[in-house]
Amino acid sequence: MPRIRRHLSYANVIATIALILVVGGGSAIAASQFTKESIGGRAIKKESIGPAKLTKAAKDALTGPVGPKGATGPPGAAGPAGPAGDPGSALAFAHVNADGSLDAANSKNVSATKLTAQPGYYCVSPTVPTKNVTATPSGTISPRSIVAGFEDPFTSCPEGAAVIETWDGTKYTNTAFYVVFN
Repeated sequence: MPRIRRHLSYANVIATIALILVVGGGSAIAASQFTKESIGGRAIKKESIGPAKLTKAAKDALTGPVGPKGATGPPGAAGPAGPAGDPGSALAFAHVNADGSLDAANSKNVSATKLTAQPGYYCVSPTVPTKNVTATPSGTISPRSIVAGFEDPFTSCPEGAAVIETWDGTKYTNTAFYVVFN
């Protein structure tokens, strides 16, 4: 503090106060000289006012109605093929038809499928050791739910086979589905 007091003089204090009044007060006086819409169009530089500063009426005056849609252009050339995806984690998968038969073209590592005597109750046997199974409906008509697991309440599936139950909301029903093992 003593260092600052050494440089303080009456002239320094008055000069600082005068500078603050001129800069702050001068801007206020200059701003008060202009009323709303008092600046003429000639005083504004080209492209100095952006759309954010325009009123809605000014924006509406500058935009016209939307024109009709033009003709669709010809289709472009096909793009290059994308890179191959990562391999999946499925150890086995199958597409099972509603009658319980295996769709061999869309299956891997599944040895047998069967529709049991009870409707909507299927057995699917993978040929590799698996821990998890999930199933989803196939086609446009699908059941409300599909339950997949390894627990067989009726003991009609062979050991290690997955049990798939398809339910339409009121009863068990036969339907095609996909099953995935990992």
